[in-house]
Amino acid sequence: MSEAEDIQRRVEIDRLLSAANAYRVKGDLLGAENACRSALRMDSENDTARELLGDVLRSIGKLDDAQEQYRTLVQRAKPPSCAERKYARVALEIAERERERHEVEEAFAHPESKEEAGRSAGIALGLSLIAPGFGQIYLGEMLKGCIVAGAFLLSLIAVAVSSETSSFILQTFRVITSGRANPDGSTLALQWPSAWLLLFFGIGLFSYVYSVIDVPVTIAKRERRKQKRADRGSDSQ
Repeated sequence: MSEAEDIQRRVEIDRLLSAANAYRVKGDLLGAENACRSALRMDSENDTARELLGDVLRSIGKLDDAQEQYRTLVQRAKPPSCAERKYARVALEIAERERERHEVEEAFAHPESKEEAGRSAGIALGLSLIAPGFGQIYLGEMLKGCIVAGAFLLSLIAVAVSSETSSFILQTFRVITSGRANPDGSTLALQWPSAWLLLFFGIGLFSYVYSVIDVPVTIAKRERRKQKRADRGSDSQ
């Protein structure tokens, strides 16, 4: 290429870059992109044209293409002073875009909202208060729920059908009302139920308390696991 042709080529590149800036100011980003690409076709090593193209592509929303332009500049032996900063900034924007996309995909895959999750927790807790074990079954923990419900039900039956239970309740009522355990006043001491009956009562009480406490603990663990999965998904993007 002769010197005259080289000068003409540089003049044309400068004209294209001026046109690209003018298009950009007017908001014609597509015109600015075409002008920059035309300049790069004439001189692929022109850092000004490549940086301007990256800026235009970023404004359009073509972040991956913009990142590629900035990456080319960063890999130069002497990259422009602001190339690394722009490259890092567009990389963060891409990461944020991917995080938002991941959140949308998670929302479609798991459409349960926070309000719905709160209602589910309330229902599970209410079921446990009414019928121990049913809160766990509602949350999908069938084995745990059946064990808790079975233990509570068996204890309830054992305590309910025992003659010692009715006798103890009757004696307690008499002590409260008259201060005497027996009608003839022969003794003031309560006749406590047998150790076996107390054991069944303890199992039933433990099952009830465990069922009520376990529901919020289980829900909290699930939320932590869900958050960890979301964090890992964000880190992998």
